[in-house]
Amino acid sequence: MIRSKALSINRNDSPEISAESDEELLLIDDSMFVSAFVRAGERHGKQLVCVACCHPARPLRAVLLLLDATDGADECAGSVGFCLECYRDLNERMFHDAVLRASKPA
Repeated sequence: MIRSKALSINRNDSPEISAESDEELLLIDDSMFVSAFVRAGERHGKQLVCVACCHPARPLRAVLLLLDATDGADECAGSVGFCLECYRDLNERMFHDAVLRASKPA
């Protein structure tokens, strides 16, 4: 599954990401894509590990890509990976965040 969300966050912890930018986050949990992504990283001499637990023996289950569409072509401006446990935690936090946002009066 690929989930796409435009960056429209009021609070901004990262100075390189602005709320008015054309950047987009893609959360990809397709096992074939993630495996190919990891193999491509290995071919370039990079060992991809989970950003949350940094455990090198755990295989990645999902990747989060930051796409930069400022030049007309979607290019990856950065990525992070999640192992199965950390991805489950992320899904739970995203669900609770969605419930909280939906319960706030407009």
